[in-house]
Amino acid sequence: MRCRKSYNQKQLSSTPTPLGSPICSYPNTCISRGVYANFLGMNSLVILGAGRSGKSTLAKLVAEHHCCNIFHMDSAVDAFKIVMPEVGEGKPERTQQARTFLSTFFACYIKSDSERGNLVAEGSHLLLQDAAELQSERIKCVVVVNSELTVDKLFADIRQNDTEDDWTFYCDDKSLKQLSKKIVSKNQMFLKHAPKFGFEIIDTRNGREKSFEHFVNNLKFAHHAGATHERRKVLKNYVKERIN
Repeated sequence: MRCRKSYNQKQLSSTPTPLGSPICSYPNTCISRGVYANFLGMNSLVILGAGRSGKSTLAKLVAEHHCCNIFHMDSAVDAFKIVMPEVGEGKPERTQQARTFLSTFFACYIKSDSERGNLVAEGSHLLLQDAAELQSERIKCVVVVNSELTVDKLFADIRQNDTEDDWTFYCDDKSLKQLSKKIVSKNQMFLKHAPKFGFEIIDTRNGREKSFEHFVNNLKFAHHAGATHERRKVLKNYVKERIN
């Protein structure tokens, strides 16, 4: 296994730092979080799904429970729109090339950031085939769907639960109906194709709260407190060999 040479003899410290910090230290050792993650398994989660499926809500729950950094793909898309208007969601000029570019960018970013520590990324801009290539011992991909979602149900839910903080709050009925149709169509796409790639499916047809709570409680991150003592011993021995 390749080791990123981020440690330095002069950095050695006898005071351990928290596992979520940029440098994870054991007594008399100093090691990058990337190497730690390589030893201890999954440290990044990618949440996919259609709009209004609960991706952001689930990402926040995971981040709070497992001390992760959150990456919202929509935030990056908003930045790209300034210099690349063609990536705007829902615009006719949004080309396949733009969609491919966004997906490739997000795949590279997630793969790179997963080497530095716990990450939960959420969005719908990552193509399923790119997400499938990301899946590994270190990166887990899940898809949030609602197998009983209909246009009328979604429309009613948005109208009932939206607040002024939601951009859909200001949509007229005609625009919201069109948007609901697009979301339901994308939800059906995820339902049909996600299982082919081996992704875990989180179906919220019986309510988000229970589905999300069950998932979060059973999720285990590599350098969370649940990491095993034996793996820590292997890690410490590895570090000693590298710095001697």
